[in-house]
Amino acid sequence: MANLIDATDPSIYQYAKPNWESVYSKFQPYVMALPQVKSGGVSKQQASNWLEVGAKLLKESELRRLMVESSGFTARDIRALWAHKHNEYYPKYEATEVYRQKQLTAIRTPDVALQDEGFLKAVLRQVAMEKYGFSDVQDVVSSQSANQLANRIPWAVKKDVLLGQIDNTIFTYDVKVGYEQTLTHSDSIRHHFNHLALADKNIESGHSDQYNFSVSPELTKTITDLAKQKGDGWRLAIELAKSAEKMGIGVDISKERISPTPEIFQTLLTVGNEHWANIKNGVQPTFQAKIESTYTPEEATTYRQLAQQYTVSKMAKEVAEEQFNHTRDELTRLVGIERAGTATPHPLVAASGKSNFDIASAVNRLQSQGVPEDFYKSATYDIDALVKAAEASGVDTNQYKSYGQADKSKVLSSLEMVGISKDAFTTRDIHIHFTSQTRGVLSEVKSQARNLVETHYEAMKTNVANNDLLKADSISKKLQPQEPVELKEAVDEQNTLSMG
Repeated sequence: MANLIDATDPSIYQYAKPNWESVYSKFQPYVMALPQVKSGGVSKQQASNWLEVGAKLLKESELRRLMVESSGFTARDIRALWAHKHNEYYPKYEATEVYRQKQLTAIRTPDVALQDEGFLKAVLRQVAMEKYGFSDVQDVVSSQSANQLANRIPWAVKKDVLLGQIDNTIFTYDVKVGYEQTLTHSDSIRHHFNHLALADKNIESGHSDQYNFSVSPELTKTITDLAKQKGDGWRLAIELAKSAEKMGIGVDISKERISPTPEIFQTLLTVGNEHWANIKNGVQPTFQAKIESTYTPEEATTYRQLAQQYTVSKMAKEVAEEQFNHTRDELTRLVGIERAGTATPHPLVAASGKSNFDIASAVNRLQSQGVPEDFYKSATYDIDALVKAAEASGVDTNQYKSYGQADKSKVLSSLEMVGISKDAFTTRDIHIHFTSQTRGVLSEVKSQARNLVETHYEAMKTNVANNDLLKADSISKKLQPQEPVELKEAVDEQNTLSMG
Protein backbone atom coordinates (compact mmCIF):
# COMPACT_ATOMS: atom_id res chain seq x y z
CA MET A 1 0.00 0.00 0.00
CA ALA A 2 2.69 2.46 0.99
CA ASN A 3 4.75 4.38 -1.53
CA LEU A 4 7.79 5.04 0.63
CA ILE A 5 10.86 7.13 -0.06
CA ASP A 6 14.00 7.23 2.06
CA ALA A 7 14.13 10.09 4.58
CA THR A 8 17.54 9.44 6.13
CA ASP A 9 19.58 11.54 3.67
CA PRO A 10 17.84 14.72 2.49
CA SER A 11 20.84 15.78 0.37
CA ILE A 12 19.99 13.20 -2.32
CA TYR A 13 16.81 15.12 -3.25
CA GLN A 14 18.16 17.86 -5.51
CA TYR A 15 14.84 18.99 -7.02
CA ALA A 16 13.16 20.74 -4.12
CA LYS A 17 10.18 23.07 -3.89
CA PRO A 18 11.27 26.75 -3.96
CA ASN A 19 9.78 27.57 -0.54
CA TRP A 20 10.84 24.39 1.25
CA GLU A 21 13.01 26.21 3.82
CA SER A 22 10.13 28.38 5.07
CA VAL A 23 7.90 25.28 5.32
CA TYR A 24 10.66 23.51 7.23
CA SER A 25 10.95 26.38 9.72
CA LYS A 26 7.18 26.51 10.14
CA PHE A 27 6.81 22.83 11.03
CA GLN A 28 10.10 22.26 12.86
CA PRO A 29 8.67 22.85 16.38
CA TYR A 30 5.79 20.45 15.73
CA VAL A 31 8.04 17.66 14.48
CA MET A 32 10.28 18.02 17.53
CA ALA A 33 7.14 17.68 19.70
CA LEU A 34 6.20 14.28 18.22
CA PRO A 35 6.04 11.65 21.03
CA GLN A 36 8.77 9.44 19.56
CA VAL A 37 11.11 12.42 19.23
CA LYS A 38 10.41 13.78 22.72
CA SER A 39 11.03 10.34 24.24
CA GLY A 40 14.32 9.88 22.39
CA GLY A 41 13.12 6.93 20.36
CA VAL A 42 13.85 8.98 17.24
CA SER A 43 16.85 11.29 17.27
CA LYS A 44 16.38 15.01 16.65
CA GLN A 45 18.77 14.74 13.71
CA GLN A 46 16.64 12.05 12.08
CA ALA A 47 13.49 14.09 12.76
CA SER A 48 15.16 17.07 11.05
CA ASN A 49 16.13 14.89 8.06
CA TRP A 50 12.56 13.60 7.80
CA LEU A 51 11.11 17.11 7.88
CA GLU A 52 13.61 18.40 5.32
CA VAL A 53 12.73 15.64 2.84
CA GLY A 54 9.03 16.27 3.38
CA ALA A 55 9.38 20.03 2.97
CA LYS A 56 11.37 19.57 -0.24
CA LEU A 57 9.02 17.12 -1.91
CA LEU A 58 5.48 17.53 -0.55
CA LYS A 59 2.77 20.16 -0.53
CA GLU A 60 2.28 21.88 2.80
CA SER A 61 -1.14 20.22 3.28
CA GLU A 62 0.34 16.78 2.53
CA LEU A 63 3.16 17.31 5.02
CA ARG A 64 0.72 18.48 7.69
CA ARG A 65 -1.34 15.31 7.22
CA LEU A 66 1.76 13.11 7.47
CA MET A 67 2.74 14.76 10.74
CA VAL A 68 -0.65 13.95 12.25
CA GLU A 69 -0.41 10.34 11.04
CA SER A 70 3.15 10.08 12.40
CA SER A 71 1.96 11.02 15.90
CA GLY A 72 0.42 7.57 16.37
CA PHE A 73 -1.20 4.66 14.55
CA THR A 74 -3.99 4.94 12.01
CA ALA A 75 -6.53 2.20 11.30
CA ARG A 76 -4.38 1.03 8.37
CA ASP A 77 -1.29 0.85 10.59
CA ILE A 78 -3.11 -1.24 13.18
CA ARG A 79 -4.41 -3.59 10.48
CA ALA A 80 -0.84 -4.31 9.32
CA LEU A 81 0.42 -4.78 12.89
CA TRP A 82 -2.52 -7.08 13.67
CA ALA A 83 -1.58 -9.23 10.67
CA HIS A 84 1.99 -9.49 11.93
CA LYS A 85 0.86 -10.52 15.42
CA HIS A 86 -1.46 -13.22 14.05
CA ASN A 87 0.89 -14.43 11.28
CA GLU A 88 -1.63 -13.46 8.62
CA TYR A 89 -0.73 -13.17 4.96
CA TYR A 90 -1.48 -9.50 4.35
CA PRO A 91 0.59 -8.19 1.40
CA LYS A 92 -1.13 -4.80 1.06
CA TYR A 93 0.81 -3.18 3.89
CA GLU A 94 3.61 -4.56 6.03
CA ALA A 95 4.58 -4.01 9.66
CA THR A 96 8.10 -3.01 8.55
CA GLU A 97 6.57 -0.16 6.54
CA VAL A 98 4.65 1.03 9.59
CA TYR A 99 7.86 1.18 11.62
CA ARG A 100 9.78 3.05 8.91
CA GLN A 101 7.12 5.76 8.86
CA LYS A 102 6.67 6.11 12.63
CA GLN A 103 10.44 6.04 13.26
CA LEU A 104 10.76 8.80 10.62
CA THR A 105 13.13 6.98 8.29
CA ALA A 106 10.66 7.00 5.39
CA ILE A 107 7.95 9.26 3.99
CA ARG A 108 4.79 8.05 2.31
CA THR A 109 4.27 9.91 -0.94
CA PRO A 110 0.75 10.73 -2.15
CA ASP A 111 -1.03 8.08 -4.20
CA VAL A 112 -3.10 9.62 -7.01
CA ALA A 113 -5.50 6.65 -7.04
CA LEU A 114 -6.15 6.99 -3.30
CA GLN A 115 -6.65 10.74 -3.66
CA ASP A 116 -9.23 10.16 -6.40
CA GLU A 117 -10.94 7.56 -4.22
CA GLY A 118 -11.07 10.15 -1.43
CA PHE A 119 -12.97 12.59 -3.68
CA LEU A 120 -15.36 9.80 -4.70
CA LYS A 121 -15.99 8.71 -1.10
CA ALA A 122 -16.64 12.29 -0.02
CA VAL A 123 -19.39 12.55 -2.64
CA LEU A 124 -20.87 9.15 -1.79
CA ARG A 125 -21.07 10.13 1.88
CA GLN A 126 -23.68 12.68 0.84
CA VAL A 127 -25.62 9.95 -0.99
CA ALA A 128 -25.60 7.74 2.13
CA MET A 129 -26.74 10.61 4.35
CA GLU A 130 -29.76 11.36 2.16
CA LYS A 131 -30.75 7.71 1.65
CA TYR A 132 -30.47 6.65 5.29
CA GLY A 133 -31.49 9.94 6.89
CA PHE A 134 -28.49 10.84 9.05
CA SER A 135 -26.21 13.85 9.36
CA ASP A 136 -22.63 14.48 10.38
CA VAL A 137 -22.16 15.19 14.08
CA GLN A 138 -21.52 18.84 14.92
CA ASP A 139 -21.33 18.95 18.72
CA VAL A 140 -20.24 15.96 20.78
CA VAL A 141 -20.65 15.70 24.53
CA SER A 142 -18.32 13.34 26.37
CA SER A 143 -19.81 10.48 28.34
CA GLN A 144 -18.83 8.79 31.60
CA SER A 145 -17.96 5.51 29.88
CA ALA A 146 -15.81 7.33 27.33
CA ASN A 147 -14.01 9.17 30.14
CA GLN A 148 -12.74 5.83 31.41
CA LEU A 149 -10.59 5.45 28.29
CA ALA A 150 -9.85 9.10 27.63
CA ASN A 151 -6.15 9.85 27.14
CA ARG A 152 -5.24 6.21 27.78
CA ILE A 153 -4.81 5.36 24.09
CA PRO A 154 -2.39 8.06 22.91
CA TRP A 155 -1.40 6.17 19.77
CA ALA A 156 -4.92 6.06 18.25
CA VAL A 157 -5.05 8.77 15.56
CA LYS A 158 -8.63 10.04 15.25
CA LYS A 159 -8.14 11.64 11.81
CA ASP A 160 -10.61 10.36 9.14
CA VAL A 161 -12.98 8.79 11.70
CA LEU A 162 -16.53 9.67 10.58
CA LEU A 163 -19.36 10.35 13.05
CA GLY A 164 -23.03 10.30 12.12
CA GLN A 165 -26.20 11.11 14.06
CA ILE A 166 -29.86 10.13 13.81
CA ASP A 167 -32.03 11.88 16.43
CA ASN A 168 -29.96 11.50 19.61
CA THR A 169 -28.00 8.44 18.50
CA ILE A 170 -24.34 8.96 17.61
CA PHE A 171 -22.52 6.30 15.62
CA THR A 172 -19.35 5.86 13.59
CA TYR A 173 -19.60 5.06 9.91
CA ASP A 174 -17.43 4.37 6.91
CA VAL A 175 -17.81 4.39 3.13
CA LYS A 176 -16.41 1.51 1.10
CA VAL A 177 -16.22 1.56 -2.70
CA GLY A 178 -15.71 -1.17 -5.25
CA TYR A 179 -15.38 -4.15 -2.95
CA GLU A 180 -17.49 -7.18 -2.19
CA GLN A 181 -20.54 -6.11 -0.23
CA THR A 182 -19.87 -8.32 2.77
CA LEU A 183 -17.89 -7.37 5.86
CA THR A 184 -14.27 -8.44 5.87
CA HIS A 185 -11.88 -8.95 8.78
CA SER A 186 -10.17 -5.68 7.84
CA ASP A 187 -13.53 -3.87 8.00
CA SER A 188 -14.13 -5.15 11.53
CA ILE A 189 -10.68 -4.08 12.73
CA ARG A 190 -11.11 -0.62 11.19
CA HIS A 191 -14.47 -0.03 12.86
CA HIS A 192 -13.23 -1.23 16.26
CA PHE A 193 -10.21 1.06 15.93
CA ASN A 194 -12.52 4.00 15.21
CA HIS A 195 -14.37 3.37 18.49
CA LEU A 196 -11.07 3.38 20.43
CA ALA A 197 -9.82 6.53 18.72
CA LEU A 198 -13.04 8.34 19.64
CA ALA A 199 -13.05 7.03 23.20
CA ASP A 200 -9.56 8.45 23.72
CA LYS A 201 -11.03 11.86 22.86
CA ASN A 202 -13.97 11.48 25.30
CA ILE A 203 -16.43 10.56 22.53
CA GLU A 204 -18.68 7.52 22.79
CA SER A 205 -20.51 5.93 19.84
CA GLY A 206 -23.03 3.13 20.06
CA HIS A 207 -22.42 1.16 16.88
CA SER A 208 -20.78 1.33 13.46
CA ASP A 209 -22.40 1.36 10.03
CA GLN A 210 -20.62 0.61 6.79
CA TYR A 211 -22.05 1.87 3.50
CA ASN A 212 -20.93 -0.34 0.64
CA PHE A 213 -21.04 1.31 -2.78
CA SER A 214 -20.75 -0.22 -6.21
CA VAL A 215 -20.18 2.45 -8.87
CA SER A 216 -19.73 1.87 -12.60
CA PRO A 217 -16.27 2.80 -13.99
CA GLU A 218 -17.73 5.47 -16.26
CA LEU A 219 -19.66 7.14 -13.44
CA THR A 220 -16.68 6.84 -11.09
CA LYS A 221 -14.54 8.87 -13.46
CA THR A 222 -17.23 11.47 -14.10
CA ILE A 223 -18.04 11.98 -10.41
CA THR A 224 -14.36 12.14 -9.44
CA ASP A 225 -13.47 14.60 -12.19
CA LEU A 226 -16.38 16.86 -11.25
CA ALA A 227 -15.60 16.72 -7.52
CA LYS A 228 -12.00 17.80 -8.14
CA GLN A 229 -13.12 20.92 -10.01
CA LYS A 230 -13.53 24.26 -8.34
CA GLY A 231 -16.82 26.12 -8.27
CA ASP A 232 -19.97 24.13 -9.02
CA GLY A 233 -18.14 20.87 -9.74
CA TRP A 234 -18.57 19.54 -6.20
CA ARG A 235 -22.31 20.30 -6.15
CA LEU A 236 -22.84 18.77 -9.59
CA ALA A 237 -20.94 15.61 -8.58
CA ILE A 238 -23.24 15.14 -5.57
CA GLU A 239 -26.40 15.75 -7.61
CA LEU A 240 -25.24 13.26 -10.26
CA ALA A 241 -24.42 10.56 -7.69
CA LYS A 242 -27.74 11.03 -5.86
CA SER A 243 -29.75 10.88 -9.09
CA ALA A 244 -27.89 7.78 -10.30
CA GLU A 245 -28.53 5.98 -7.00
CA LYS A 246 -32.24 6.86 -6.97
CA MET A 247 -32.67 5.67 -10.56
CA GLY A 248 -30.53 2.56 -10.01
CA ILE A 249 -28.19 3.51 -12.85
CA GLY A 250 -24.51 2.98 -12.09
CA VAL A 251 -24.67 3.45 -8.30
CA ASP A 252 -25.77 0.78 -5.80
CA ILE A 253 -25.57 1.04 -2.03
CA SER A 254 -26.11 -1.32 0.89
CA LYS A 255 -25.64 -0.93 4.63
CA GLU A 256 -23.87 -3.27 7.07
CA ARG A 257 -23.95 -2.87 10.85
CA ILE A 258 -20.97 -3.78 13.02
CA SER A 259 -21.52 -4.55 16.69
CA PRO A 260 -18.30 -4.07 18.71
CA THR A 261 -16.90 -7.04 20.66
CA PRO A 262 -14.65 -6.82 23.75
CA GLU A 263 -12.24 -9.47 22.40
CA ILE A 264 -11.30 -7.42 19.36
CA PHE A 265 -10.97 -4.26 21.47
CA GLN A 266 -8.57 -6.05 23.81
CA THR A 267 -6.43 -7.37 20.97
CA LEU A 268 -6.25 -3.92 19.38
CA LEU A 269 -5.14 -2.39 22.67
CA THR A 270 -2.48 -5.08 23.12
CA VAL A 271 -1.14 -4.64 19.59
CA GLY A 272 -1.18 -0.84 19.75
CA ASN A 273 0.40 -0.54 23.19
CA GLU A 274 3.17 -3.04 22.41
CA HIS A 275 4.25 -1.47 19.14
CA TRP A 276 3.85 2.14 20.26
CA ALA A 277 6.17 1.38 23.18
CA ASN A 278 8.69 0.07 20.62
CA ILE A 279 8.36 3.26 18.55
CA LYS A 280 8.85 5.56 21.55
CA ASN A 281 11.85 3.55 22.77
CA GLY A 282 13.51 3.22 19.38
CA VAL A 283 13.11 -0.56 19.27
CA GLN A 284 13.26 -2.23 15.85
CA PRO A 285 11.72 -5.73 16.04
CA THR A 286 12.81 -8.55 13.76
CA PHE A 287 9.97 -9.23 11.38
CA GLN A 288 9.84 -12.77 10.04
CA ALA A 289 6.99 -14.49 8.30
CA LYS A 290 5.72 -17.46 10.32
CA ILE A 291 2.89 -18.61 8.11
CA GLU A 292 2.87 -22.40 7.90
CA SER A 293 1.83 -24.15 4.71
CA THR A 294 -0.98 -26.73 4.72
CA TYR A 295 0.33 -28.39 1.53
CA THR A 296 1.96 -31.81 1.49
CA PRO A 297 5.49 -31.97 -0.04
CA GLU A 298 4.02 -33.47 -3.24
CA GLU A 299 1.32 -30.78 -3.44
CA ALA A 300 3.88 -28.07 -2.78
CA THR A 301 6.05 -29.34 -5.66
CA THR A 302 3.06 -29.39 -8.00
CA TYR A 303 1.99 -25.92 -6.85
CA ARG A 304 5.46 -24.49 -7.51
CA GLN A 305 5.54 -25.98 -11.01
CA LEU A 306 2.07 -24.67 -11.85
CA ALA A 307 2.88 -21.27 -10.33
CA GLN A 308 5.94 -20.95 -12.57
CA GLN A 309 3.88 -21.87 -15.64
CA TYR A 310 1.15 -19.45 -14.55
CA THR A 311 3.67 -16.63 -14.13
CA VAL A 312 5.28 -17.16 -17.52
CA SER A 313 1.93 -17.55 -19.28
CA LYS A 314 0.51 -14.43 -17.61
CA MET A 315 3.50 -12.30 -18.50
CA ALA A 316 3.71 -13.70 -22.05
CA LYS A 317 0.03 -12.83 -22.46
CA GLU A 318 0.66 -9.27 -21.27
CA VAL A 319 3.67 -8.81 -23.55
CA ALA A 320 1.80 -10.29 -26.51
CA GLU A 321 -1.21 -8.06 -25.87
CA GLU A 322 0.97 -4.97 -25.68
CA GLN A 323 2.71 -5.94 -28.92
CA PHE A 324 -0.63 -6.73 -30.55
CA ASN A 325 -2.11 -3.34 -29.65
CA HIS A 326 1.02 -1.51 -30.81
CA THR A 327 1.16 -3.39 -34.12
CA ARG A 328 -2.57 -2.86 -34.73
CA ASP A 329 -2.19 0.88 -34.13
CA GLU A 330 0.78 1.06 -36.49
CA LEU A 331 -1.16 -0.82 -39.20
CA THR A 332 -4.14 1.50 -38.71
CA ARG A 333 -1.97 4.57 -39.24
CA LEU A 334 -0.31 3.00 -42.30
CA VAL A 335 -3.60 2.04 -43.98
CA GLY A 336 -5.40 5.32 -43.38
CA ILE A 337 -9.02 5.99 -44.26
CA GLU A 338 -8.53 6.06 -48.02
CA ARG A 339 -7.10 2.51 -48.20
CA ALA A 340 -9.50 0.80 -45.76
CA GLY A 341 -11.33 -2.01 -47.53
CA THR A 342 -8.80 -2.35 -50.36
CA ALA A 343 -6.44 -5.24 -51.05
CA THR A 344 -3.47 -5.42 -48.66
CA PRO A 345 0.13 -6.56 -49.32
CA HIS A 346 -0.29 -9.52 -46.93
CA PRO A 347 -3.20 -11.97 -47.46
CA LEU A 348 -3.56 -12.90 -43.77
CA VAL A 349 -4.23 -9.39 -42.51
CA ALA A 350 -7.05 -7.31 -43.98
CA ALA A 351 -7.93 -3.70 -43.23
CA SER A 352 -11.57 -2.72 -43.21
CA GLY A 353 -13.30 0.51 -42.25
CA LYS A 354 -16.56 1.41 -40.58
CA SER A 355 -18.65 4.53 -40.31
CA ASN A 356 -19.13 6.21 -36.94
CA PHE A 357 -22.24 8.33 -36.48
CA ASP A 358 -21.61 11.43 -34.32
CA ILE A 359 -24.99 11.53 -32.64
CA ALA A 360 -24.09 14.43 -30.32
CA SER A 361 -23.30 16.74 -33.25
CA ALA A 362 -26.43 15.61 -35.06
CA VAL A 363 -28.59 16.42 -32.02
CA ASN A 364 -27.01 19.86 -31.76
CA ARG A 365 -27.89 20.49 -35.38
CA LEU A 366 -31.50 19.38 -34.84
CA GLN A 367 -31.78 21.64 -31.82
CA SER A 368 -30.42 24.58 -33.81
CA GLN A 369 -33.13 23.88 -36.42
CA GLY A 370 -35.84 24.01 -33.77
CA VAL A 371 -36.90 20.35 -34.12
CA PRO A 372 -38.92 19.27 -31.03
CA GLU A 373 -37.19 16.73 -28.74
CA ASP A 374 -40.11 14.29 -29.09
CA PHE A 375 -38.98 13.60 -32.65
CA TYR A 376 -35.49 12.36 -31.75
CA LYS A 377 -35.49 11.45 -28.04
CA SER A 378 -37.20 8.69 -26.05
CA ALA A 379 -39.31 10.04 -23.22
CA THR A 380 -38.76 8.90 -19.62
CA TYR A 381 -41.15 9.31 -16.69
CA ASP A 382 -40.65 9.87 -13.00
CA ILE A 383 -42.46 6.71 -11.89
CA ASP A 384 -42.40 7.57 -8.18
CA ALA A 385 -43.99 10.96 -8.85
CA LEU A 386 -46.64 9.39 -11.12
CA VAL A 387 -47.53 6.81 -8.43
CA LYS A 388 -47.88 9.52 -5.78
CA ALA A 389 -50.04 11.63 -8.08
CA ALA A 390 -52.25 8.65 -8.93
CA GLU A 391 -52.68 7.67 -5.28
CA ALA A 392 -53.52 11.29 -4.44
CA SER A 393 -56.29 11.04 -7.04
CA GLY A 394 -57.68 7.87 -5.44
CA VAL A 395 -56.24 5.36 -7.93
CA ASP A 396 -55.34 1.94 -6.50
CA THR A 397 -51.79 1.61 -7.85
CA ASN A 398 -51.32 -1.94 -6.52
CA GLN A 399 -53.15 -3.33 -9.56
CA TYR A 400 -50.30 -2.02 -11.74
CA LYS A 401 -47.51 -3.29 -9.48
CA SER A 402 -45.16 -6.10 -10.48
CA TYR A 403 -41.85 -7.29 -9.07
CA GLY A 404 -38.56 -7.62 -10.88
CA GLN A 405 -35.26 -9.08 -9.70
CA ALA A 406 -34.58 -9.34 -5.98
CA ASP A 407 -32.70 -6.39 -4.48
CA LYS A 408 -29.65 -7.57 -2.51
CA SER A 409 -29.77 -4.83 0.11
CA LYS A 410 -33.48 -5.50 0.74
CA VAL A 411 -32.91 -9.27 0.91
CA LEU A 412 -30.15 -8.73 3.51
CA SER A 413 -32.41 -6.40 5.53
CA SER A 414 -35.26 -8.92 5.38
CA LEU A 415 -33.01 -11.77 6.54
CA GLU A 416 -31.86 -9.65 9.46
CA MET A 417 -35.47 -8.77 10.27
CA VAL A 418 -36.54 -12.42 10.59
CA GLY A 419 -33.34 -13.46 12.36
CA ILE A 420 -31.74 -15.53 9.59
CA SER A 421 -27.98 -15.28 9.12
CA LYS A 422 -26.80 -14.29 5.65
CA ASP A 423 -23.87 -16.72 6.10
CA ALA A 424 -26.17 -19.58 5.13
CA PHE A 425 -26.37 -18.13 1.62
CA THR A 426 -22.79 -16.92 1.29
CA THR A 427 -20.17 -18.77 -0.72
CA ARG A 428 -16.60 -17.85 -1.56
CA ASP A 429 -14.84 -18.12 -4.91
CA ILE A 430 -11.19 -18.98 -5.29
CA HIS A 431 -9.30 -16.34 -7.25
CA ILE A 432 -5.76 -17.05 -8.43
CA HIS A 433 -3.77 -13.85 -8.88
CA PHE A 434 -0.34 -12.28 -8.66
CA THR A 435 0.71 -10.93 -5.29
CA SER A 436 -0.27 -7.27 -5.01
CA GLN A 437 3.08 -6.18 -3.61
CA THR A 438 4.60 -3.33 -5.58
CA ARG A 439 7.85 -3.09 -3.68
CA GLY A 440 10.50 -5.28 -2.07
CA VAL A 441 11.89 -8.64 -3.14
CA LEU A 442 8.72 -10.02 -4.72
CA SER A 443 8.30 -6.90 -6.84
CA GLU A 444 11.92 -7.13 -8.02
CA VAL A 445 11.49 -10.79 -8.96
CA LYS A 446 8.32 -9.98 -10.93
CA SER A 447 10.13 -7.16 -12.74
CA GLN A 448 13.12 -9.36 -13.62
CA ALA A 449 10.84 -12.19 -14.75
CA ARG A 450 8.89 -9.77 -16.92
CA ASN A 451 12.13 -8.61 -18.58
CA LEU A 452 13.10 -12.23 -19.19
CA VAL A 453 9.73 -13.01 -20.75
CA GLU A 454 9.97 -9.94 -22.96
CA THR A 455 13.40 -11.01 -24.19
CA HIS A 456 12.24 -14.52 -25.05
CA TYR A 457 9.03 -13.18 -26.54
CA GLU A 458 11.00 -10.96 -28.92
CA ALA A 459 13.07 -13.96 -30.03
CA MET A 460 9.93 -16.08 -30.47
CA LYS A 461 8.17 -13.31 -32.38
CA THR A 462 11.11 -12.94 -34.76
CA ASN A 463 11.48 -16.69 -35.34
CA VAL A 464 7.79 -17.28 -36.01
CA ALA A 465 7.33 -14.16 -38.14
CA ASN A 466 10.30 -15.12 -40.35
CA ASN A 467 9.14 -18.71 -40.82
CA ASP A 468 8.37 -19.61 -44.43
CA LEU A 469 4.88 -20.67 -43.35
CA LEU A 470 3.80 -17.05 -42.71
CA LYS A 471 5.63 -15.33 -45.55
CA ALA A 472 3.33 -13.56 -47.97
CA ASP A 473 4.99 -15.14 -51.03
CA SER A 474 4.52 -18.62 -49.61
CA ILE A 475 0.85 -17.99 -48.81
CA SER A 476 0.25 -16.42 -52.24
CA LYS A 477 1.61 -19.52 -53.99
CA LYS A 478 -0.85 -21.68 -52.07
CA LEU A 479 -3.66 -19.34 -53.05
CA GLN A 480 -2.84 -19.62 -56.78
CA PRO A 481 -5.32 -21.70 -58.85
CA GLN A 482 -4.10 -25.29 -59.20
CA GLU A 483 -4.09 -27.34 -62.41
CA PRO A 484 -7.46 -29.08 -62.85
CA VAL A 485 -7.51 -32.78 -62.05
CA GLU A 486 -9.45 -35.16 -64.27
CA LEU A 487 -12.18 -37.08 -62.46
CA LYS A 488 -10.81 -40.46 -63.62
CA GLU A 489 -7.33 -39.63 -62.31
CA ALA A 490 -8.76 -38.63 -58.95
CA VAL A 491 -10.69 -41.92 -58.66
CA ASP A 492 -7.62 -43.96 -59.63
CA GLU A 493 -5.54 -42.11 -57.02
CA GLN A 494 -8.09 -42.77 -54.29
CA ASN A 495 -8.26 -46.48 -55.22
CA THR A 496 -4.46 -46.71 -55.13
CA LEU A 497 -4.32 -45.15 -51.68
CA SER A 498 -7.04 -47.39 -50.29
CA MET A 499 -5.45 -50.56 -51.68
CA GLY A 500 -2.00 -49.61 -50.43
